Amino acid sequence: EKNDPVELDLHMARTWKERKLGVYHPNSGVETVTAKMEEWLQTVLDKVHEFRKGLLPENSGLKKEDCPPICVLRGDHSDTEFGFVVRSTATAGNGVVDLKEGITHVRGDGRVALEDAVPPSDIPVLRIVTNDREHSQVLNDVENVTMLLDLMLSKKM
Repeated sequence: EKNDPVELDLHMARTWKERKLGVYHPNSGVETVTAKMEEWLQTVLDKVHEFRKGLLPENSGLKKEDCPPICVLRGDHSDTEFGFVVRSTATAGNGVVDLKEGITHVRGDGRVALEDAVPPSDIPVLRIVTNDREHSQVLNDVENVTMLLDLMLSKKM
């Protein structure tokens, strides 16, 4: 068994079909995936891709002093799913993503890995605060939210 990374373009319906993800999985409960369903899935994946691209900062040549004040509040609550195994079997076919076994974990809030909760290193960050809350509760840390907002507001003036 090899443990080499596999690049998957999850913004392409073709990948979902080849890797038997979502509605293409034998246990999905969907008997037939119609052309209309595939077209809809690709439309949704295209929209998701555009949205995610909008979240990625581009190197626009901004100077550090031109960036708005940024702080990060993130959760270190539990092991967080980070990587999955791609298996080849006689019954499942070649290169099916296994969403049950062999999952690698890193620390995070149960949804977002700690390392993914910070901007790229060239984006200036005033402060990073890590609490022990799970994903849906991270921002309910009123004490740290208040402290970070006050810090950002003091730098903005």
